[in-house]
Amino acid sequence: MDVAEIKKLDEYLKKLFSPRIRVVPRMQRDDYAEVLLGEEPFGRIVVDDEDDERSYNFEKSIQLEDSKSTKLDNETIAKLNLYLKKHLGQKFVVRKRPTKSDSADLHAGDEFVGVVFAEETAGNFAVEMAILEQDLEPQA
Repeated sequence: MDVAEIKKLDEYLKKLFSPRIRVVPRMQRDDYAEVLLGEEPFGRIVVDDEDDERSYNFEKSIQLEDSKSTKLDNETIAKLNLYLKKHLGQKFVVRKRPTKSDSADLHAGDEFVGVVFAEETAGNFAVEMAILEQDLEPQA
């Protein structure tokens, strides 16, 4: 990723998550960048060049210390929502999918922004969010 891409991703994530977010390039790597909340690791962004269109995938791991679940049942979704509100703010909500227990939808307000996946280890979850070039363009 070049400096211009890093800047656009940084601005986008600041608006979406928090003004305290920072996107930091990785030395010796141009295919992903670290995302920090203040000085703490928050996630990472991986470049996706498939299909001749450049896009990005934001990835964040969440560990719920008090969860023994490997499914996204109602209780686990409630715990994830508490975690998100505490760490990301009131606008984020995980919504259960009608026919799936291994994944759920992540919304910022009414807008779908990504997916939360249950991992094989109890209490571990992964947030994945696609960021398209059009998402990074200034809004008119």
